[in-house]
Amino acid sequence: MGKQSWRGRKDQAVDELALLFAAGRDVQARQPADLALLPYDLWNSEAHTIMLWKRRILAKSDLRKILAALEEIRCEWQEGTFWLDPALEDVHMNIEVRLSERVGKDTGGRMHTGRSRNDQVACDMRMFLREELLKLSADAAQLADELVRLAGKHLDTVMPGLTHRRPATVTSAAHWLAAHAQALLRDLERIGFAYRLINRCPLGAAAAYGTSWALDRSLVAKLLGFDSVEENTLDCITHRWESEAQAAVTVAMLLNHCSSLAQDLIVFSMEPARWVRLPDAFTTGSSIMPQKRNPDFAEIILGRSAAAAGAVQTLLGIGRGLPMGYNRETQVGKQTIIELLEDTRLVPQVLARVMAEVDLDGKRLAAAATEGYLNAVDFADHLVRDFSLPFREAYGVVARAIGRSPARGPLSREALNRELKALGVQGSLSAEQHRALCSPESNLARRKHLGGPAPSAVRGHLRRLREGLEAHLDWLGECRGRLEAARSEVDAVRRQLVGSPG
Repeated sequence: MGKQSWRGRKDQAVDELALLFAAGRDVQARQPADLALLPYDLWNSEAHTIMLWKRRILAKSDLRKILAALEEIRCEWQEGTFWLDPALEDVHMNIEVRLSERVGKDTGGRMHTGRSRNDQVACDMRMFLREELLKLSADAAQLADELVRLAGKHLDTVMPGLTHRRPATVTSAAHWLAAHAQALLRDLERIGFAYRLINRCPLGAAAAYGTSWALDRSLVAKLLGFDSVEENTLDCITHRWESEAQAAVTVAMLLNHCSSLAQDLIVFSMEPARWVRLPDAFTTGSSIMPQKRNPDFAEIILGRSAAAAGAVQTLLGIGRGLPMGYNRETQVGKQTIIELLEDTRLVPQVLARVMAEVDLDGKRLAAAATEGYLNAVDFADHLVRDFSLPFREAYGVVARAIGRSPARGPLSREALNRELKALGVQGSLSAEQHRALCSPESNLARRKHLGGPAPSAVRGHLRRLREGLEAHLDWLGECRGRLEAARSEVDAVRRQLVGSPG
């Protein structure tokens, strides 16, 4: 770190995670797809062989040797000394060959009894996907928490609300931040839904049509931490792509929401508005222009969101029109989803760090909220309430008064009263009423209905968002607990058997 051509400005510090995120695959190698599945394939094999032993299909002595060897392979992988040999095609055969080298072909060759690489990889993928979804949900929850925290500090910070990418009416920074947080909570719900669909065990489906061995599929599902068995063996294998596609849709929706926040940060930090100041640690410079501070992290998020949409299309395309049975098109789906998740992993983490340090300029936001007739609808609503005008007539009065007012505001009281008089309305707008309607804070306070931007409404909304986040974190803890319990049960069997007398 510290050797970038643009690191010449005084006191300039760069967040290493953000820099790595922006550089992406330009400088980082991508590991083989199956290497990501290796720990799950080991667990898969442990559970399968324990089940074979309990069903009296595998001898205890063979199980002991297999479990010991699988643990040795796991240690090699953790130490970085186990690599996949391309000549052996995939992670399954690499592990089986390495196992046989350790325990002999007679014992090693028994591990695959009642199992096909078809159901083996389908199971590995589901185990991988559920783990990635849990990690992603924890990071997305952290981002939502940062947004809620920041919103709590800006309940009274008025700002322009945009429509058609242009200032339209008054809102608050808290309302804007809470909107992004609410979208993320839907993503957390969506992750939970995807997790429940994916967390069903396909192992035991064999090549697609079951097996003559009396397997206990429920036991294997329990030992692997699945909620249930995906029952029909043909469906398990044919629609293997569906789990990948379900995860991809979930990720793409999350990235779309992250890209919306990223785009807001780009626009709000631009000259001349400068409503937001991005932390220097998360901006990069130019190799030729010393003054530049670029929101690269945000632009990369926009690009990755687009790539995620392409991955969804690929995965749905793979599944279109597949005949029943195993078809190798689904192998491409494995690579697609693993790459997508690798590219997504840092997005919520980087955004959470940015939002923890971002600076909202309350003075600039407040000044912008007084320009461009953002209170026009508030004037129209006042005319409806106090002068009993139909809204369409009130709209016309305000529109014509704007035409007779200064270019950037405020709306002229004299012009407004002239229009009311021309319409034959009795009475006029007082100076006190005009001052109140020209105050962004007063207009904001009136929008206090459920979900509105008034401080009182947003305060309640933030409380409910926090409750939603706490509920999701509880669910996340429960999922983690079930997976850890299943892993512990397998470990307990291995400790009990390995090294014990036959």
